[in-house]
Amino acid sequence: MDRARAVVVGGGITGASVAYHLAKAGWRETTLVEKDELTSGSRAVEKGALASVPCHNDLLCENFIDDGAALRIVDYELSGNNDPCFDLGNTAQEAEFEQDLRAALCAAYFGREDARQLARMNLFALMSDVGRFGALPARPLQLVLAHGSARWLRSRPLHDRPAARHGAA
Repeated sequence: MDRARAVVVGGGITGASVAYHLAKAGWRETTLVEKDELTSGSRAVEKGALASVPCHNDLLCENFIDDGAALRIVDYELSGNNDPCFDLGNTAQEAEFEQDLRAALCAAYFGREDARQLARMNLFALMSDVGRFGALPARPLQLVLAHGSARWLRSRPLHDRPAARHGAA
């Protein structure tokens, strides 16, 4: 194919889902680019992977209630075991934490500074923004694309970090 209306880079579960839903919505000129096998997983976050722990898996700022005395987390329909760096990265991205606050959050969770887990946390932050629009197949395509474009733009600063380009250390 010499031309494409959309090019999806990465044939992991999110990329494959996005390409599928674009095709299903009538975007016949869609190209999916994957260097390995489709849906083979994200190798970058597998480096230094941690054991699964109970996670919320949907830590939007709207799911935090802070009354000044206690912090409560609500809305648990997506909860289950997962890598803790997903919840940390998702929280940091949703709260739009700068790198210093991300590092503090990571150190608070692990009890020490940990560059590898901070890099993994930042990769999960990127995935929580960019990957999220692929999880909206029941929505009108224009809404999915607008949501995805806004998330992509918001996540751009993470793209330029070495861990995002080369995988976690």
